[in-house]
Amino acid sequence: VVMTVLHAGGKFDKGSYKVSGGLHGVGVSCVNALSTHMTTNVFRNGKIYQQEYACGKPLYPVKEVGTSDITGTKQTFWPDGSIFTTTEYKYDILQARMRELAYLNKGIRITLTDRRVKNEDGTFKAETFHSEEGVKEFVRFLNRNNESLINDVIYLNTEKNGTPIECAIMYNTGYRESLHS
Repeated sequence: VVMTVLHAGGKFDKGSYKVSGGLHGVGVSCVNALSTHMTTNVFRNGKIYQQEYACGKPLYPVKEVGTSDITGTKQTFWPDGSIFTTTEYKYDILQARMRELAYLNKGIRITLTDRRVKNEDGTFKAETFHSEEGVKEFVRFLNRNNESLINDVIYLNTEKNGTPIECAIMYNTGYRESLHS
């Protein structure tokens, strides 16, 4: 349902997520609708489930296609050239977004694969993003080229009225602030 119906994701179920980041429940549905082809593979409970779509419509019901010892979701899509003036993605933009998502969702592992570029060994260019410390590590990354005034990141992780709050701050010698929310 989440692939074909807007606002069908788990963030709209009060018990599912405490934190979410995305496009208000329309992200993957829109990508699917604006793609000539999309394949979704879900790795869960030791099994692999798959469904393929053409122009946003399922080609067949969800089916079990194998076994796996990992959990996660793999999305592969081909943007519709009749809708977009260009279907050439900029790797650096996707790289920055995947890195940011890994920091904001600590513990998650995101792999970005660019099938347009092959390495010397013949494999596709791929990069994995993962952070165990989350926003604390993100602040260190953002401050990596600056001279820090203090060595440690000031970090707060609490909850207020059922809403989680996570904040990380680091001071440097620069005169410019960098606020990410």
